[in-house]
Amino acid sequence: MKQILLVVALVLNGSLLFAQVIEKNKRILGGTVNGGYNQSQADTLASSKPSTRGSSGYINLSPSVGKAVKENVVFGYLVSLGYSHSKSEDLRLDETGKSNGYTFGGGVFVERYFPLSKSLSFSASMPLQLYYSWYDNKLFQNGTLSGTDNNKYYGAGIALYPSLNYLLNKKFILQLTLNNFVSLGYRHSTNQVEQPNVPSRKQESSNFGFNTRVNESTPLSDLSFAFRYIF
Repeated sequence: MKQILLVVALVLNGSLLFAQVIEKNKRILGGTVNGGYNQSQADTLASSKPSTRGSSGYINLSPSVGKAVKENVVFGYLVSLGYSHSKSEDLRLDETGKSNGYTFGGGVFVERYFPLSKSLSFSASMPLQLYYSWYDNKLFQNGTLSGTDNNKYYGAGIALYPSLNYLLNKKFILQLTLNNFVSLGYRHSTNQVEQPNVPSRKQESSNFGFNTRVNESTPLSDLSFAFRYIF
């Protein structure tokens, strides 16, 4: 029994000696880029021609830079930028809707790495962010602007992002992250609707909430890939 325990201890000690380590004062450049595009159409029963058409796309950028304040503990800064666009057409009514959205944000983060082997590690990142976003929606009938719907949001939040990391070489880390695993935040929203010959309507609301994806049935849809460069 003592011999078995000794072998296990030696194996564990050897794995720690060669475990992935981010040394103190090392700097890390990273971030994520993701986007998507979708196009669809639907046909009426009376004709083979499409009666409705739609398309949407988005792109999000989240660069970050940090420094290891101690071994395997990184403190840094991040910026988030986003753009989205969508268009829908009802060919029967000659009605078109267009939407553009923009997001800006920034904050700080702390990320703790837990080495598993020479190439693998687990990490937990906790970003604190401020953000502002707005969406402009316009409705056209027969080519004429018939109404606008503007939405604005601002707020702050803190979240927890668990990640599995693979060390490609001494400089590059490939990271698989579960986004918004746990989050806590505040959001204020404003909605303003304007139509010709109709008084404009404006609504405001605020909420403070806690969110977790632990109990969701499709957590894989929230996975993202990122790279980290150590220098």
